[in-house]
Amino acid sequence: MTQQGRKFDGGKLEYGLLPPAALEATGRALSLLGGELSPSKKRASASEMSKRGRVLLANAQHAFAEGNLEELRELYTEAKESSVDPVIVQQILTLGSQLSQKEKTSAGKEQTTEVQA
Repeated sequence: MTQQGRKFDGGKLEYGLLPPAALEATGRALSLLGGELSPSKKRASASEMSKRGRVLLANAQHAFAEGNLEELRELYTEAKESSVDPVIVQQILTLGSQLSQKEKTSAGKEQTTEVQA
């Protein structure tokens, strides 16, 4: 005799099996497009955009810590196009400017060292 467990998911797909990056990209696409593809047929709410802004800022801080200027540029563009809070867009821009300046300074020090040698 085989026992079968209960399913409480109502026949929905198991999203825990998908990679988090795929879920994030799907959610981003739906929130940006809104309209027909959005489950509620509306644009993203203010709270959804606030959350999106916080995620972008966290990703930007991580990219800054890793010294990934290209990723910061992409995150800035995405934040600007997503219409997230302008304060968050400015914070991402500031991180990018700081990292760019840091890279220029370190490149200048390397050139000075090579000339002296």
